Amino acid sequence: MPFWRSWRLRSELVKTKAFNILDRRNMEKVLSEHAFQQTGCTSDECAVKLGRLLNMQRMVVGSFGKLLSSYLVTVQVVNVETGAIIFSETVKGRDEDELTKRVADLARMIARQAR
Repeated sequence: MPFWRSWRLRSELVKTKAFNILDRRNMEKVLSEHAFQQTGCTSDECAVKLGRLLNMQRMVVGSFGKLLSSYLVTVQVVNVETGAIIFSETVKGRDEDELTKRVADLARMIARQAR
C-alpha cells in the first residue's frame, strides 16, 4: 500500500487502542541492522519472517488499488508465529473521502478480531 494511504490505516489502528504499533523509523532501523530492507520482501511468507525479526505477534499486510471506478484496500492480519491469516477484508470507495471512512471501519474490524 503506498505510504500516503498506509498511514491512514495505521492512524486508525492506533485510535482503536487495541495495538502497539511499531513506528516506521524504528522498524527501518531494525531492518537495516539485519540487512533485510534490500531483500525486496513482498510475499506473505516474507512478511512473517519480517514480523518474527521485529518480535511481533501479528502483522497487517495489505494492498491498495483501483478497479474500474472504485478504490480498494485489502488487508490481511497474519499470525507471525504460525503464518496463518487470521483476518482478511477488502473495503472499497468511489473517492478518497468514502475510502477514508471505509478504512476507519476496517481498522475497527481488525481491532475487534484482535481482542
